[in-house]
Amino acid sequence: MTNKDKAMSVTKSKTAEHDADIKDNSHERAKLEAFAEAQALISKLPRETVLDTMSHEDMETQFERRSV
Repeated sequence: MTNKDKAMSVTKSKTAEHDADIKDNSHERAKLEAFAEAQALISKLPRETVLDTMSHEDMETQFERRSV
């Protein structure tokens, strides 16, 4: 393998790493944007929700029913 071939191999490897980093960053950005959208929707909910009106025992009963 010549020096030129070695250099091309290293360049291709670095380019692949860079492309993977960009893909990871765009995935992280998408997750952050989805989280921000969810936070915005949550902030629009009325202050009194179903969970606010339930007692602790009621919540435990709901959890037990769902986990069966």
